[in-house]
Amino acid sequence: MIIEPTVATAVSAKEAGFRFVRSDGVAVVSVTAQRDSPTTSLQIVLDQCAACFAELLDGWLGVLHDHRLLLFVATPPGDSPNAVARHHGAWRYAPDWLAETTSRSASVEVVDGDRVRFAALAEIGQQDLLAAAELVRTSSTSFLFVSSNRDLTEPRVRSLVATVFPDGEPHLDWGCVTSLVENSTDICIRVSGNFDDREASIDAFLAADLLRTLGAE
Repeated sequence: MIIEPTVATAVSAKEAGFRFVRSDGVAVVSVTAQRDSPTTSLQIVLDQCAACFAELLDGWLGVLHDHRLLLFVATPPGDSPNAVARHHGAWRYAPDWLAETTSRSASVEVVDGDRVRFAALAEIGQQDLLAAAELVRTSSTSFLFVSSNRDLTEPRVRSLVATVFPDGEPHLDWGCVTSLVENSTDICIRVSGNFDDREASIDAFLAADLLRTLGAE
């Protein structure tokens, strides 16, 4: 069984069909693979996408020397949490691969009216890309991004929450997420594919000028 991912690049993600992208200045690099049969696990498909994307990311980080891979995690908004939920916060579902020594922010409690969510940031290693991709694929409130800003403080977490969950939205607003990369050297990463979908995809959104700098056109 051989699953060959394809890599597609568009200087304008908006024109390429990503309707949630609002700016013509946001580009996209997509790594996509399909099941070769209905019995092929989507995890196998995602594994191949991640392996291909890891090579691209390694090349980009070779140019963007100060950048690191970051994971933003958040819980859906809910009722007032009990003491246990508040203690664990955003990390209550922390995966086994996220080592205790991982550089991460504290869990930040964000109150919006009578609803509460928790959010946090972590700097992860490239060796954890596949595991992190699987985590964000199955979460509507978490995403990956690449940035030279390694600030893991509460103010930054709160700023991200306000940006990507406008008006207290329960799920990520990807139009707002991709707006983070406009006029910057950041790259945000979206992983898609439900368990019954034919394909999985890893989409990296970045400023069109940065795409040219990286030679990824």
